[in-house]
Amino acid sequence: TIVNSDVEGDNNVGGIIGSSDSELELHNIERRGDVSGTGDNVGGIAGIVTEGLIAKNIDGTATFSVDGTGGLNVSGGFGKISNGVGYSAYIKNIHISSSVVGAQYVGGIAGYLSENTIITQSSAEVDLEATLQFAGGIVGYLTSGSSSSIIYNTNVAALGAGDISAAQSFAGGICGKCVNGITLDTVSAVIDVSSGNGKAGGLAGSFKY
Repeated sequence: TIVNSDVEGDNNVGGIIGSSDSELELHNIERRGDVSGTGDNVGGIAGIVTEGLIAKNIDGTATFSVDGTGGLNVSGGFGKISNGVGYSAYIKNIHISSSVVGAQYVGGIAGYLSENTIITQSSAEVDLEATLQFAGGIVGYLTSGSSSSIIYNTNVAALGAGDISAAQSFAGGICGKCVNGITLDTVSAVIDVSSGNGKAGGLAGSFKY
């Protein structure tokens, strides 16, 4: 399936789906076209997903832009994934090539991600900016709450001369901030990372297990 369209809106804007409040499954999709939103939850694939996700084999390597300049939860993939109790997110073989700008919680594959998540065999080629804080090549802000999450066999690289930057703090090659039971295994980030007020790291701006 090929999705080739530019998408504009305010809140909950996605290149494929704006908002999903039931378990979402996406498979074998080629994504093209720019996305812009003036509010929160803006993603190249989906704006917000709240009740579980299975996403596999999504090709977003035809370079596109995601502009959520004034908003929270902005990403080349999923703006916000907020798994409720009993739900999880499984992301496999997703490849994103995107320039992304947002205010806070800005990531290559997810801007804000919570609870019981697996990301594997995926990659993000990005030029990524948070005009406030929490910028990560894969995830801007990842919290696992009462369950564990893992990112493995996943890579980040620079899109052209791009980098990862947060004007205030929390910028990382893989995640801007990782909190509570997060495992990073066999990951790499080949990209410059910077933050205005510290807490910048090659893999994570801040990591708390």
